[in-house]
Amino acid sequence: MNNWLQPTDSSLEIIPNNNQQQPTTKVCTATPFFPKNLEDIPKNHPLDHYYYHQLKEKRQDNNNNPTSETMNIYRYKSDNQEQSKSSNNRSGSLNELDEVVQQSMQESSGVKKEIIEDKEKRLLFFGFNQTNNLFSVGTEQGFYVYSVYSLKEKTKMLFHGGIGIVEMLFKSNIFALVGGGKKPAFAVDRVILWEDSQKKCISEIPTNKPIRAVKLHKNLLVIVVEDQVIVYDHEMKEISRSATIDNPTGIVAISPDTENIVLAYPAVQPGMIRVEHLSYGDKKNYIKAHESKISQIALNRDGTRLASASEKGTLVRVFDTSTGELVKEVRRGSKQAKIYSLAFSDDSNFLCCSSDTGTIHVFSLIDKTQNRTSSFSFVGGYIASIFTSEWSFGEYRGAEVGLLNVPTLCAFVPRKAEDDKELVLNVLTALGDMLTLTFDISSGNTAPVGIQKRSFLSNEEKD
Repeated sequence: MNNWLQPTDSSLEIIPNNNQQQPTTKVCTATPFFPKNLEDIPKNHPLDHYYYHQLKEKRQDNNNNPTSETMNIYRYKSDNQEQSKSSNNRSGSLNELDEVVQQSMQESSGVKKEIIEDKEKRLLFFGFNQTNNLFSVGTEQGFYVYSVYSLKEKTKMLFHGGIGIVEMLFKSNIFALVGGGKKPAFAVDRVILWEDSQKKCISEIPTNKPIRAVKLHKNLLVIVVEDQVIVYDHEMKEISRSATIDNPTGIVAISPDTENIVLAYPAVQPGMIRVEHLSYGDKKNYIKAHESKISQIALNRDGTRLASASEKGTLVRVFDTSTGELVKEVRRGSKQAKIYSLAFSDDSNFLCCSSDTGTIHVFSLIDKTQNRTSSFSFVGGYIASIFTSEWSFGEYRGAEVGLLNVPTLCAFVPRKAEDDKELVLNVLTALGDMLTLTFDISSGNTAPVGIQKRSFLSNEEKD
């Protein structure tokens, strides 16, 4: 199947294919980036301060001096409040506006150099890419992408508004953005496809309903609104639209594998999950996972296993996606909790879970003896089921360090070898930290043997 996002190598660095027919959806009308002249900017277009700052940097000559072209753009923004008001409500030509700015420049010698600052970096979103080696962050001023290994900032884009969803496409320059926060950068009912190497929007997909989640795949775009899941193909043509139960948190999962693409999301009935095998046409099945509503799901890398938790949050179940058979049940705890995330290891041998209790749990899915169990012969019924359950073999009690009721997202680091005795996972927190937890599988200790805490907001590191 042809794809307008063509992989250039095995690492899936993806760039647009200009020879393909472009998406039939509405072409993005967002502000054009780096115009050569003021005349190139459409009349009455609400240009962003940051674009001017970027243009200044782009147009410096070899001696680091602004060119006359730059100064035309640079003069547009000053610290004069009346000029700022005129800029936001302009109805005349850009030439007329430039005259007003030049007049104000005669009264004020200061020119604004740092146009946008994101000092607080109030988080609206954080998420890993499909290979878990990068993560994206949405804030009230834009978005950032970091490396999980070095925490080095790979790219960023600041707007005069918030980004509530930043979905990455593997390690490519393509992002799916949705506005969010107190002052959304884009409408919350449309997806902006962003080409980051050119710093521009290449397409936008309206939904007429607030968007709860977005998933990108090499050939697909999945949009989740509160009561529907909509799937688009590589040409951005809608190929399916399915009803769901009320889904305010945007529960959805798609397997990263490019050969066996599996999509899962809550069905209309409480506790039911719809599984679509997108690589095999219309093949789909339904899994009755829980009695109460679904609170979180995850798919393994090749789409053969589905993990789920209900609103009770006490049990996590793992199913075969093809047959719907229950293959594993593990217990997070005996008290109700809100599950923030579930994730499989790359080899599908382990599963991690985070919740509002602040605890990170790690379970073995293949070796029952690794998980903790208890049994009391003198009790029966529900109490017996608690004590005979499989409990996590690894735990990090985050409530002791301030993670109680703090949203978290966990992902495994690929193991060096299958017999590697160390298991490492990264945990992103809504406090702006990334925890790297190392567990010794063979030690029998539930606590991690290594804990590294780093802030991706301030780049501080603590052991």
